[in-house]
Amino acid sequence: EREYPISLVGAASFKVIEHLAVQLGGGVEFVKSESFGLVRIGLEPFLRLSPKIELILNLSYDVKFNAYDNWNLGFGIAYGL
Repeated sequence: EREYPISLVGAASFKVIEHLAVQLGGGVEFVKSESFGLVRIGLEPFLRLSPKIELILNLSYDVKFNAYDNWNLGFGIAYGL
């Protein structure tokens, strides 16, 4: 049983259609006893509030090697220059 795992993931989002992006990335989940590699896939619907500001909803799935997979749900605000 794992307690307090921490994942470090590098991911990229690709806008496939207006108001929707696909996310793909990889990384590592760290725990005290061992670490697991993972691949992340996800969807990011977004709402453009202005030319520089977007509200983002993130739904992603982590596929871990030799461990339990998991779902992630996130919310964010993006500001572009």
